[in-house]
This record gives sequence, C-alpha cells and structure tokens, in this order.
Amino acid sequence: MDRELVRNFDDIIKCLNIALKNIDINGANIELEIKKWKFKITLSELKESLDIILRYISKWYEDYKKTNDVLCIDLKEYDIVSKESSYVLGETSLVDDIHSEEIDFIIGKIGVLLQDKIIGENFNVGTPTKENIKYAFKKLYFYLKGCSNLEDYKEYREKFYKILKEVETISSIYNKTEKLFNIEDKILQDIKFDLIDLVDETRLIKSYYAEWSLQWAEAIISLKMSESNMEVNNGW
Repeated sequence: MDRELVRNFDDIIKCLNIALKNIDINGANIELEIKKWKFKITLSELKESLDIILRYISKWYEDYKKTNDVLCIDLKEYDIVSKESSYVLGETSLVDDIHSEEIDFIIGKIGVLLQDKIIGENFNVGTPTKENIKYAFKKLYFYLKGCSNLEDYKEYREKFYKILKEVETISSIYNKTEKLFNIEDKILQDIKFDLIDLVDETRLIKSYYAEWSLQWAEAIISLKMSESNMEVNNGW
C-alpha cells in the first residue's frame, strides 16, 4: 500500500475524530467562537458536515485496504467530501478546535494522489500512441460532461456544453483518421483558451472538473505536438 496515502487517511480520521469530540465536549464555547467571528454555520450543521466527511473517508480507507487501489475512491464521492470540507473551512477557519485547515489540506492531498492515478501510470504526452490519445480524449470528455451536468456549474452549463460538442467533433475526426494532424491547431487553441476563461470564472466553485478539463485539453495539444515531431524526425 502507498505509505503516503495510508498516512493521509490516518491523519485525517484522527483530525475529524478530535474535531467531533471537541464539539461534544466543548460545543458551547465553539458556538460562541462561531458567533464571535460572525460565521453563519450552526453547531449541528458543522457536526453533520464533519460526520459526512468522516463517513466517506472511513469507507475509502476500508476499501483501499481491501483493494490496494486508490481508484476505489469514487469521483462523485470525492467531490461531495471536497465541497463539505471547503464549506467547513470557510465557516470555521478561525475556530482552532475544529482543525478545518488541516482537514481540508489532507483532503486536497488525497485528491492529488487520486488525480495521479487517474492519469495512468503509462500515460505520457511525449508518446502519441492510439491508447494515450484515446485515453486523453476520454478524460477530457468525462470532465467536460461533468461540468455540463453538475448543478454547481449550472450558470456556465451552456459554455461547457459548447466545448463538449467541439470535443466530440475533433474526437470523431481523430477516430476516422487516427491522426491528430488532421485537427486544426486553431480549434484546439480555442478550446484551451475557452477553458482557461472558464477555470477563472468558476474558481470559487471549489470543484476540480473545470481545471481537469483544461489539463486534458492541454494534454491533447501536447500529444499533437509530439506526433508532429515524430513525423518530422522520421522524415514523413
């Protein structure tokens, strides 16, 4: 098992249990602190959010011990936990007994490890194989689909859907020719810069779908460059 991931699980479960114990023992003082800093969260809402996070984290840890695979963490569940953690952090950042900054930081670290695994151990933008290219299209489509459907992004749904349709078009071109060369650079760059704008516009949503959409769009651009370089080097 990955020692870093195990340590992250152990640390966050410890922090969550301490925070919940502090609420049970010192709830009145924590409530006064929340009111002092004019946060809107109630003590019962705080406890409910921490319980939700702990329940999912504990489930992931047990699943990971059985499978030894970080992909046992469901992406939708991770999104729920990430949102709950961001909410708790925003409402209790100045309340020491809750340890919200440490909890949110560790959840972010688990997310990074999950992202690394999703990218795939064999994926490399410098190797424009059919497998790598189709993998990149699949991931780009997945995250754009999420941005087009998730309630959090409803204000930007039409913009993401427009990009999704463009990706479907260029993916179709690739599937017919099996060459990224046949996809115009301008189309790829337009997709990239549209996503850069959307990442900036949706930054406060505290979700990773837009950022990962951009990452996979950039991966396809890099794969196209690698494909072109290989053809030049081979004298094609």
